[in-house]
Amino acid sequence: MEKLWFRSKSFGWGWQPCTWQGWVITLVYIVILLYIGFSFSSTSEEPTQKELILFFVKILGLTALMLAICWKTGEWPKWRWGCRK
Repeated sequence: MEKLWFRSKSFGWGWQPCTWQGWVITLVYIVILLYIGFSFSSTSEEPTQKELILFFVKILGLTALMLAICWKTGEWPKWRWGCRK
């Protein structure tokens, strides 16, 4: 890949967006998370166990997809204490 969409964070472990493509992916991730959360809370009754499991499967699946995109289009992640070497 020529240009990285995500660079590793200055503190801790993980990525942060550094190009417009990375920011679009991050915003789409947040919007979908909000949609999943609001659609789940729109029911007036107490959720069933099946609904709860489906909710968490959606969240985990979306997060796994986001991590895969970051891994594929970003720097190699490692723990950092604030120095960019």
